[in-house]
Amino acid sequence: MNCASIIFLPVVVLFAQQPGAQQPPPAPRMVLIPGKRVPAPPPKPEPGDAFSVDREQGQIVIERRTASGEVKQYRYQESSAVDPQIASGVELVGSDSIRYSYTLTNGLRGQQPISHFAIGTERPDLLSNGKAPDGWLVDGAGAPGRTEDFYGERARFPVRYPAFTFNAHYERDLAVGQRAGSFSFEGPFLPGLTSAYTQSSIYSHWVGPEPERPLSRWLEEKLEESNNYGMATRQTEVIGPKFQIRRDKGQEPALKFVTGELRQAARTPEFQGLEATLTGLAEQIELGAPPSPARLRQLGATPLQKEFFQAMALDLEVAATL
Repeated sequence: MNCASIIFLPVVVLFAQQPGAQQPPPAPRMVLIPGKRVPAPPPKPEPGDAFSVDREQGQIVIERRTASGEVKQYRYQESSAVDPQIASGVELVGSDSIRYSYTLTNGLRGQQPISHFAIGTERPDLLSNGKAPDGWLVDGAGAPGRTEDFYGERARFPVRYPAFTFNAHYERDLAVGQRAGSFSFEGPFLPGLTSAYTQSSIYSHWVGPEPERPLSRWLEEKLEESNNYGMATRQTEVIGPKFQIRRDKGQEPALKFVTGELRQAARTPEFQGLEATLTGLAEQIELGAPPSPARLRQLGATPLQKEFFQAMALDLEVAATL
């Protein structure tokens, strides 16, 4: 817990005697003025402390000195050792509503079953008609940004990001090599690149023996930070709801959103080799001559690339009606 101290600076106020006054001046009075809040210094590692992340195993690696002075290594298993492979689709289901659908596979590189699946979006409360395959529940908007963990204890980091969420029934987790779908929901948002979050129901735990001595404050904070939602979930780039459709604003903001998505994709490793194409498409829109949706639907090589260009084609079709 961060501590802070407040320094009170004593100030002596002298009241001078008025000219011609007969009474003696009042005694000096001390006034306390709050000084600047001074935050506590961040904790430092103790001798022998070390902290690293083994992404391949989904584990935290901690080194800690024992009572005898020997430095030992300990491993802490996170709940993100999963291998999500996500296919997405978008379709217009009304003048201002788009249906998002997903198929989720836990690939062979996964080491844990998947029990939590969420699509990042800033306004999950505006999404509706959520549907999930057999064995899964629609959690919907969930509890984004809450600061208590599942045991009600206070946490320094968000337990969940804003997202539309699905959770597996007890003992119905998606095992390694299995596929589930379709997951879907609808909302008044144009699609773009966003993050999907997946996680196992296996709680984080020590693998093997625990440290003999209590963790230092530095290691405690590092471990707590690793348990926040962003670190404790596996994040994957997907197509999801991103820009709210507003007919009262016209098509200019929607077209500006599309150009931003194209330029963002050009900076993403997934689209390496397509930078010139993406930049050229963005420039066409900015010049008032957007490409045809039919042309966009012919672009892309990987599954995510194809899904992205399908989404951009739909965005242009909707923008043309605004």
